[in-house]
Amino acid sequence: MLLQHLFPVAHILPSLESEDKEELFEEMVEAFIRTDPHAAQPEKTRLRTSILRALQEREAKMTTGIMPGIAIPHAMVSELSSMFGMFGISRTGIAYESLDGKPVYLVFMLLAPPAETDLHLEALRTVTEFLEMPDMVTAVMEARTASEVEEVFKRFDALR
Repeated sequence: MLLQHLFPVAHILPSLESEDKEELFEEMVEAFIRTDPHAAQPEKTRLRTSILRALQEREAKMTTGIMPGIAIPHAMVSELSSMFGMFGISRTGIAYESLDGKPVYLVFMLLAPPAETDLHLEALRTVTEFLEMPDMVTAVMEARTASEVEEVFKRFDALR
């Protein structure tokens, strides 16, 4: 799986404004909903509610802030027809209730329908491989625009 396909430029938020996990989920889900220009407003409202509920239920089991400065919130959402990813960078840090108790700066959000469990796991593996490359993590933190982030993801994809 290619990061550049999982996180297309329209799904990259290089300057998150959220201060805590709940705000973060709202901000990222709202940005995701805006990327679907074809859905009618009632469908968008229903989808937004379903995604937020799924993310909160997943977080209730165990935090997805599992690495220093990094969170990978993910959920299975039956209203989705395919897998989607959203990526965001916080310049100030987000209170996330992470395992280490420290703020989160990079957020890789993964959303998939229940029928795509294998694809969901593959996406988690790909993100983990990216995070195991300190040069890539540094490059993405230094990126200031969605296009610059996309270029880092393309470089990573070319190395795989």
